Amino acid sequence: MNLKQAQYLEAVCKTGSISVAAMELYVSRTVISRSLRDLEEEFNATLFKRTRTGISLTEAGEIVREYCCQLQASYTLVKDKVNELSFEKAPPRLKFAVTVTTGVRFFPEFFSCFQKECPNIKYTIEEMSAYDTIESIRNGRVDFAITPVILQEEDHEDIMKIFLHTLESVVCVSKDDPLSKEKCLTRKQVKDREFVTPASRNPLDFPIKIPMRINQIDLIHRIVASGMAITVLPADYVKDWDDVVRLHFQEPVVSDVNIIWNKNAPHSGTFYRFLSFVKKYDTAKLAEY
Repeated sequence: MNLKQAQYLEAVCKTGSISVAAMELYVSRTVISRSLRDLEEEFNATLFKRTRTGISLTEAGEIVREYCCQLQASYTLVKDKVNELSFEKAPPRLKFAVTVTTGVRFFPEFFSCFQKECPNIKYTIEEMSAYDTIESIRNGRVDFAITPVILQEEDHEDIMKIFLHTLESVVCVSKDDPLSKEKCLTRKQVKDREFVTPASRNPLDFPIKIPMRINQIDLIHRIVASGMAITVLPADYVKDWDDVVRLHFQEPVVSDVNIIWNKNAPHSGTFYRFLSFVKKYDTAKLAEY
């Protein structure tokens, strides 16, 4: 049993559905199903029962869930203790997370400006899924995350945010695709098509068929250009894809990109220096990208 399995188990328990849990975690249904199946094989027990209203736990499943919660709590405690030791032995270093679709506007200008203003501050940047940015903020793995995740205040009271820019998503198809002749699209025109996407949040406000999740953007590009599937990505992310057709929706599909942090976590002076930089940075430069 590992932390990722514990995370998947808890999500399925809360939602009562593997499909809904997969959407909330921005992973495929197959990934969660395989993980839960591995758990049942590991404990040699049936952990779930399916009913008309969804999925519920068996008695064995309740026991496993209890220890999964303990595992997650223990991990967080150990992480905090180790971070305390690291903080004592080394100067503060900022850790950032970006999602596969949001990082493009921030390199090099945004981080170059920060480096010029604060040349003595060292930092690391990690790419991760949109869901993982939230978890990483909460467990202290990163200090800040740049993410398009929609934050409902009642569910994320511990997380603060600063708006950076708006992201519009477009559909990319091959030049031979029948959709390529359209000026713009409706939801109905793509709802039955197969998509290839990164392992990130579906920006559309309705379910789509995603048989392929691939974080190698060059590979997604090749798949779309060949006509194997279509994709939906931020317009600025695909602006140089000259061998495909980029189509906007009649009703634009947009999302806000924010920089977020955990207001309840202890923070260093270095943390607040960066926060001050963000507050005075001209975000209009990002909007004009």
